[in-house]
Amino acid sequence: LPEYLPLLIIGLIIIIGNVVVSFIAWKRQLQFLEGPSYIPALRSMMIIVAFGMFGVTSLAGIYSLRSSQYLHSIADTFEVFCILFFYENMCGHLRLNQFLDGTDKLFISTPPCCCCLRFLKPISATKLSLRRLRIGIIVSIFLQLIMQFTRTLRTFECQYVPDHPTGLIANLIMLISFLFAMWGLIVVYRSGYNTLSQYKYTGKFLAFKGMIFISKFLYTILSSIASYAKGSIPSYYVQINGKNELILKDKTRIKIWTNFITIVVSTLLLALTYKLYDARDYEPYLDAAKLSSEDDRSQTDIVLNIAAEKSNGHKIHEEHI
Repeated sequence: LPEYLPLLIIGLIIIIGNVVVSFIAWKRQLQFLEGPSYIPALRSMMIIVAFGMFGVTSLAGIYSLRSSQYLHSIADTFEVFCILFFYENMCGHLRLNQFLDGTDKLFISTPPCCCCLRFLKPISATKLSLRRLRIGIIVSIFLQLIMQFTRTLRTFECQYVPDHPTGLIANLIMLISFLFAMWGLIVVYRSGYNTLSQYKYTGKFLAFKGMIFISKFLYTILSSIASYAKGSIPSYYVQINGKNELILKDKTRIKIWTNFITIVVSTLLLALTYKLYDARDYEPYLDAAKLSSEDDRSQTDIVLNIAAEKSNGHKIHEEHI
């Protein structure tokens, strides 16, 4: 086969590097898996794992092309939860930096809904507005999971046809729900940019968004190139007994190259961004916990002082009697 074995070997080498970088990134995050920074650190670790997940499932997809659909459904399922994790981390930093006091605004007319929502004015950034966005993202995740599960079952039963109306409707629902979830992320990112930029969310957001874009649209892009530029990704034939025998269809070669490019991109993005998740991300949580403990301590001291004063007052009263 022309590229199957070379791409599989190169992909395996790259994935080894991916696993090493993931291990280093996890080790950097382990020190924060305690106290008030436990939950945000765990979310960050899951986002980092997503880059490795795409790489590993894509390598397995090259090795077993028949299982490529199921493997990508695993990565896609993990991806939709990472969208929620990313959203929660951003909201946590905004809340701890007093962004949700009602004076700041959420800009609704942002991509990918910048045109259809242009008539809507910005709304006040409050806990209620972010809670409503969270509910919308959760609903979109639920829809994606249902469509992904249905498509996987139909593929398993050899009934899934991408060009059939039912397949097109399922893909359309998945695309709309995905765009809505990304819209929620972009609304929060754009509105709280000044606050979020100090935690390096620009690089984090672009890397995360780039990984999702590759996973969703790379196969479609390569298929379009093969359709409109005839011969760019041709089927592979081999002469056997004087006859041309089909070895690899053009769509199969597209799947192989899609998986390989995903491996390369996911590893590069992981190597470029894992250092962005550092100790500064958790300083607001630790500072808030410290202030809370100091307030509790001061309130305890006040209660003890009042109790001591009352006790002294009772003793003076008894002595007077």
